[in-house]
Amino acid sequence: MIEKLLRAIGVFYAFGGVLVLIRLEQARLLDQVYAALSGGERARHHVRAVLLTIGGVLTCVGGVALAGLSARTHWLMGLNTLVQLGWLAYAAAYFPPTDDDDRKGRSQTASAAVVYALAFALVIWTDTSERVELSNSQRMDGLLALLLTVLVAWQAWLLGRGRLHATRPTPQPAHTAPSGPFTRPAHVELRPYPGAWPLWDSDSGANVDPSRLELPHELITRLQEFENAVLAALEQDPEQGLVFRDARRKRELEREATALATALEAHLGANAVAWRMPDELD
Repeated sequence: MIEKLLRAIGVFYAFGGVLVLIRLEQARLLDQVYAALSGGERARHHVRAVLLTIGGVLTCVGGVALAGLSARTHWLMGLNTLVQLGWLAYAAAYFPPTDDDDRKGRSQTASAAVVYALAFALVIWTDTSERVELSNSQRMDGLLALLLTVLVAWQAWLLGRGRLHATRPTPQPAHTAPSGPFTRPAHVELRPYPGAWPLWDSDSGANVDPSRLELPHELITRLQEFENAVLAALEQDPEQGLVFRDARRKRELEREATALATALEAHLGANAVAWRMPDELD
């Protein structure tokens, strides 16, 4: 019974680690946008990404080790427990909660770390009390080494891809002629998002380059300034995704979004423009 419980916990953490790594790709993209806006990388965001990436890799590999009842589970889960505690200490120092939602998210993260530490303690207890025997299987060691190599290579490839490619398309100047066929959208949505232009075709979902809508240069400049302001105000939370830490700043940006939508309707038509903030995605 205890053996089945340990295997189930291992499967849970194996899949959980993969999900964490997938979510972290968004964080890397947003950090690159911050770097583009501020003229350099924010060290604290870089350290956060490194700690969470290591934690995600160790969670996955440690989960597989536990599911296979490998003796390597001890040091994998032990190291991951230290990484998680280190992240919580670093977050308390450099990413202090700013509102109730943020405090709730941080509390959930701390609770998850405690649960993981308890799971690690359970593994230690069952092994030392000889209720479950963890094996030194060479086949399992080979599988763990292969999995670790694949995950590290995957994360290195994602990091390299992000550095080689621009984080967002460069909008054409307003006076530049379109380079290909373009159908003017009947309805657009103003929604800044990392790696994209701030306008979207509400009917097709396609990303729209503002310079192709024959808008005044001043309005395009205003759109770009609004986009930069929104992206600068966003944070990537590992549990909640894109969030605004400063509620007052978000309200200011929402007022600007309303004013921009009105200005765009003067050129695109009445009721042709809607707006939405990045943290309000379905």
